[in-house]
Amino acid sequence: MSPQNSPEPLLRTAEEVSPDRLRSFLEASFGPQKAEFLHHHGSWWHRGEGNRWVIQVEEEIAAYCAVTPIECVVGDQRIPALWWMDLVVAPAFRGRGLQTLFDVEVRRRAPLLLGFPNELAARIHRKHGWGVREDLKTLLLPLDPPRLNAIATASGWRGRALRLASRLARPAAGLWRGYVARYRPKTARRLERPTGTELAAIAARGTSRDQVTTLRDADFFQWRYLEMPFRDQLEFYVAGPSSAPEVGLICRHWPEGQDLKVGSPGVRILDLFGNLEQERDVEDVIRLASAAAAQRGAHQVTILVSRPASVARLRNYGFFFRATSRFCWSSESTDVMSALDGANHHWGLGDSDNDDTR
Repeated sequence: MSPQNSPEPLLRTAEEVSPDRLRSFLEASFGPQKAEFLHHHGSWWHRGEGNRWVIQVEEEIAAYCAVTPIECVVGDQRIPALWWMDLVVAPAFRGRGLQTLFDVEVRRRAPLLLGFPNELAARIHRKHGWGVREDLKTLLLPLDPPRLNAIATASGWRGRALRLASRLARPAAGLWRGYVARYRPKTARRLERPTGTELAAIAARGTSRDQVTTLRDADFFQWRYLEMPFRDQLEFYVAGPSSAPEVGLICRHWPEGQDLKVGSPGVRILDLFGNLEQERDVEDVIRLASAAAAQRGAHQVTILVSRPASVARLRNYGFFFRATSRFCWSSESTDVMSALDGANHHWGLGDSDNDDTR
């Protein structure tokens, strides 16, 4: 069929197409685990089926993408924003400009687009005028080296060498894990039944005129954490005065016995918020969460940080391993682009799609 006679691609929301067809497309694109998650929880994850789109060509699903709307704090401004994620075009339909249809629709929805690109995507975004920062770090506190994902899944001679070295280091690692587990907090404690209002009050203590971050109000906490499908996997911690905590932390753990690729649960610090200039409270709450992870038998604790000073401090708490992470943004407003370029950023694993959808 000639290009002139090609069928017109149609942009539709996820709720306008067959759920089974969409699930099959997502499974072919992302694998069964993520497809299963999106089938059951995509509406929650993206705050409504109207924020998930497909492109159909003669009733066949040719492409998919989704966004998650938030409000972004840029200094003293609150700007509607979208995390843009999971854009995929089926191989048979690539090269037809389908991504442009998504681009037009997404930009129509909000004045600011946000994302966490990999290295290749970051280069592409730069060519298209996006702002990109590459100074974010994903840090890892090792608790049981042989079961670390990076070691357990490494291949070839390097993998064999890493696994041998980790086994030899296991006695010393056991002493280290015991040290982490024995931490006694100063003011940090666990919250058993937090409310969105309570968490938002702590987050409000961290307002800074030169900071870019998620607006963590009561509605945000209610949606993102208190109503999440895996609510029972979350733990909430605070530090500071009992009447007015200064710092809050939310982490996610996986229960023992769950089917995991390396057989051991990890703990991910999804959110750290509040007055992060209170370094003693920040250390106290992170070390308490890490102690709980070690007591549970977790093999690692992971956190995303976007402040260079935080990297050095966390190393002192035992987060020895690190990897580069990236953040990108796009707006038709030059003022917004410049504001994000020059500001301090604060993001966590709970932002966008960094959290594992398992």
